This record gives sequence, structure tokens and C-alpha cells, in this order.
Amino acid sequence: MNYKTMLHSNPHLWPGKCASTLGIMRVFMPMLIIFGLALLLANAAETATTASPAPAGSAPPVSGAAKDLPIDPFQQNARLGRGINIRRMEELGESHYRAIKDAGFQHIRIPLFPFKYMKSKSGFDIQPVFFSQLDTAVRCALAHDLMVTLDLHEHKEMRKDPVGTQGKFLAAWRQIAPHCKDYPSQVVFEIANEPPMSPELWNALYPQALKIIRASNPSRTVLVGAPVRGCHIPYLKDLRLPENDRNLIATVHYYDPFAFTHQGVAFSEHFKDVSGVNWSGTEQEKKAITEAFDFAQKWSEEHHCPINMGEFGTGSKGAMEERIRWTSFVVRQMEARHWSWSFFEFDQPDFGIYDKASGKWLGGIRDTLLTDMFGTK
Repeated sequence: MNYKTMLHSNPHLWPGKCASTLGIMRVFMPMLIIFGLALLLANAAETATTASPAPAGSAPPVSGAAKDLPIDPFQQNARLGRGINIRRMEELGESHYRAIKDAGFQHIRIPLFPFKYMKSKSGFDIQPVFFSQLDTAVRCALAHDLMVTLDLHEHKEMRKDPVGTQGKFLAAWRQIAPHCKDYPSQVVFEIANEPPMSPELWNALYPQALKIIRASNPSRTVLVGAPVRGCHIPYLKDLRLPENDRNLIATVHYYDPFAFTHQGVAFSEHFKDVSGVNWSGTEQEKKAITEAFDFAQKWSEEHHCPINMGEFGTGSKGAMEERIRWTSFVVRQMEARHWSWSFFEFDQPDFGIYDKASGKWLGGIRDTLLTDMFGTK
């Protein structure tokens, strides 16, 4: 309330009715003192809670809840919500993070490729430039209120020698995990993308990585993929979860039918020369999806472990109308089961839905992704 408003609403303070200036001061002085004290307290609180800008190459400061408080993985999964995969963290600028956030996405999945930055002669030490790029990417995402999945994306290298690359794989987490220990809870780890190995190998390897992570990140939410190449839903049955660590989210990928989603895709060995495959949304086609998702949902309920769909999408060679139809059905089925998801992909040549050159989203898939089952955004 300003001076004029107070005078108008309190006629006894009008000059003609005041005994003296002292009378006015007696009324206003307590209010001025209270206002001054409130201002001082607000400034003090702001100083105490506002972190200084992080120097280049350092991890972003912790924000939000204390790091060591227990985190419910189902709540984290709900916070992840709707996300999108990016191709390489060093290729994105601030405008791209803003575009992703403005579109309505809630998180990004960042693939990490530490192997190429390793110095094998010095115990697989990762070069500093990798961590500088990582910190920049995470800081940009958090600044735009996007959660982050850090996904160790070395499946192609590990596929060549699943046993021989285990040393590099564990060495990567020995360095990445402690470097990221002060990241806020809005950052989650994914142990490995599409583990390219047998269930026996994966169930023996990933607990070692998880133990390394927990040494410096005891309350970090961690995503664990289904074993065998592709992270396919049926292989959830072979994933063994630890009894003493349940701050985990199971992650799977879905591209069925591959002949439709991967037709004409350059990197697809089996479908790069395929074209003209349709997805009409018949009851039989829909049933194939719902049965797969029902299987995953049943597994989730039996193991009390939330589900994240880390990748799904359609290649650009398919008919746009049918790509939208498939995407809409898949997304609505996931969200009906309360899964989080990360669409593949932001700007990848075959699957991307964003054109960096024009700064525009392509086709109608973005709107399909971010429209709920009631037809609203």
C-alpha cells in the first residue's frame, strides 16, 4: 500500500485532521522499520542461496535438494517425463537447448563417448576436454530447466569385444562418476547404451559399474538397460536387479516393426535398401505394441522398478502421415503406463526432427510427441 492509498483509505490521517506531523510519523514509522528489516532479510537470503558462476571446466554447483537424501525412482521417472536424444554434446549451442525447452520437452539424453578421449598408456585417463564439454552441456541443460540423462554410449566399441573392453568401460565410470558427484539430482546416469553382450556378462559387469558410481554418488538415480544388443523389451526378463540398491530405473528401446521404422536408414545394415513399408494402425499392428508394453509393465510391477523408454522413433524415409500415426500410438501407450521417454532424435540425419540451419522443427512429429491423449499440449 503506497502513501496516497493509505491516506485515502484512512481519513483520520488527512493533514486537516492530524494533530501534528508527529502523529503521522507515529503511524508510519513502525511500517517503515518492518519494511526495512524485510528487505535486509531478503537480501541476506539471496546472498546465501545464490552460487557464484562455476569456472570453465568445473562441475555445475548443486541446486535443489541435498545430494544424500533418498530419492524415489518413480518420482524421478515422473520428473524425467518427456525427453529427446541429442547426437553429440559438443555440437549443441545455447539456442538448441532453448528450442528443446520451449518445445515442451522435460529432459535430454546426452550420449557420452569417453573412449576416444582416453590415453591407454596412462591407465585410460580421460582428457580434460571431455569433462569441459560435459560440464558445458549439463550447465546449459540445467539453465534451461531440462533434466539430463548421461548415457555411456560406447556400445559400438564394446560390441567388437564385450570382454576386452570392460577395463575401459569401468575406467570411464571411475572418472565420470566422481567428476559429476556435485551435479544436482536433476542429472541421472545411464550405465550403458544397449549393452552388447549376453545376460550373463551384463549381469556380472553392470553391478561393478554401479558400485563405482555409488562410491561418489550414493543417491544418484541410475538407469540400467536390458541386456543383449538393442535393449529390447523381451530381454527385461534376463535383467537381474540388486536387492540392496533400488534407486534404479530400467530402460528399454522400441523400434518395432524395424522394417517400417528403419526403412531407408543409411546406418541400418538390414533395411537401408528397403522402402514402401507401411504402418496403417490396424488392430493387429496396435496389438503387437500393446502386448510388448504390457509385458514391460508387468515386469515393472513385479520388480517394483520404473520403466524409461530411452529410444524410439521412425526414419525419415517413411511416409510422414504413417510416422505420425505410429509415434502417436506409441507415446500414448507409454504415457498411459506412466513411463518416461526419450525420443530419437533431435537432429540426427535419418531420425532427426529439428533443422539447425533454419532453427525450425520438421513435420508434425514434435506436436504429436507433446500432445497428450486428450489432444492438448
